[in-house]
Amino acid sequence: MDRRRAALDRFAKLGLPTAKHEDWRFTNLRALARTDFGVAARPSVDAARAAIDGAPFADLGCPRAVIVDGHFVRELSSVADGIDGVRVIGFARAADEGIDVLPARFGRHADIESDAFNALNTAFARDGLVIHAPDGVVVKRPIHILSVTTTAAGPIATHGRYLIVAGVSSQLTVVETHVATADRPYLTNPVTEIVAGANAHVDHYRVQAESAGGFHIGSVHTWQDRDSVTSTQTLSVGGQMARNQAVVTLGGPGAEANLNGLYLVGDGEHVDNHTTLVHAAERCSSREVYKGVLDGAARAVFHGRIRVERDAQETDSYQTNNNLLLSNEARVNTKPQLEIYADQVKCSHGATIGQMDDDSVFYLRSRGIDRQAAEGMLIYAFVSEVLDGVRVEALREPLEDRLFAWLPQGDVVREALR
Repeated sequence: MDRRRAALDRFAKLGLPTAKHEDWRFTNLRALARTDFGVAARPSVDAARAAIDGAPFADLGCPRAVIVDGHFVRELSSVADGIDGVRVIGFARAADEGIDVLPARFGRHADIESDAFNALNTAFARDGLVIHAPDGVVVKRPIHILSVTTTAAGPIATHGRYLIVAGVSSQLTVVETHVATADRPYLTNPVTEIVAGANAHVDHYRVQAESAGGFHIGSVHTWQDRDSVTSTQTLSVGGQMARNQAVVTLGGPGAEANLNGLYLVGDGEHVDNHTTLVHAAERCSSREVYKGVLDGAARAVFHGRIRVERDAQETDSYQTNNNLLLSNEARVNTKPQLEIYADQVKCSHGATIGQMDDDSVFYLRSRGIDRQAAEGMLIYAFVSEVLDGVRVEALREPLEDRLFAWLPQGDVVREALR
């Protein structure tokens, strides 16, 4: 309760960010601020079941934790103690059972002092989820966190909170999907904290597939010990406005981080990706690839920051952001950034913004492919670098379905690629 009160007080002092905040300069929150959001009551099991039936990305064929309107629905979740040795448990039960990773790790990595939405989440998170892989445990199956917003009671705000802890030499894959079943306005404000112990391997997929009325402001905060490896995939394929923040701290020597992102932004939609990679120890490496495709009057923002601390010698870091504009009305603001305080480093960054290559389109058309199908094939080739990094086949298939539905003549493109 003291933590919640402190977070609420901090949010009251910070207020919602405006364009005067450097990190929010290109993302306008006026529409969000004008909406009166309520808090959803805990749904009945029947209502929750109806919400997830037919929801996008609902069934990936792996153990699943179901969150409906911000509430963990244990009755519909297929996670339980003992899934390949991993614990998946709600915050309330974890506290009752004295699970030590919760007080030791909760809130240590998600900053509430300067981040208003982290503070808001900490104050209003209803029932979070702990996923704990003990030392040496190899979790063979992905664990799926399915978060569904229904908006049945009008505009609502949900604040999902997830803590993922991978012990020493453990291996864990978590898929986090955020979807909705209605187009009325709503806000999802999830915060995920990931702790990777020494020599641990963590793959984390985060799919943001909100409906047309959705505001999504989510963040993932990762801390890595020595020789750990993490891979974070952020995939944005829907919503009125989405902001995805990824913060990774390489805190132990020899740690490795991989950040990939894909955003498909339709007419009138806005996607904002902010990443921060902190190299705080020696001999760490990071690789970051974000790609976006924008159509109509779409808007996108990318701000990627790499910070190499003084003691982080022999750092190897690479970052790129590539954007493909399908219309003259689409706009992207991109800002790759390096802050280097060590002298033995290898760092590079860059960004591109461009339109469809006419020569490539002409080449495909000369092979009997019409213009729309040719453009669809080139878009698929452009995003395939990120899609190829999705190693969970049951997730990749619905992602590709979403992509083909979005592409010009997607059915033709799908058939041509078989």
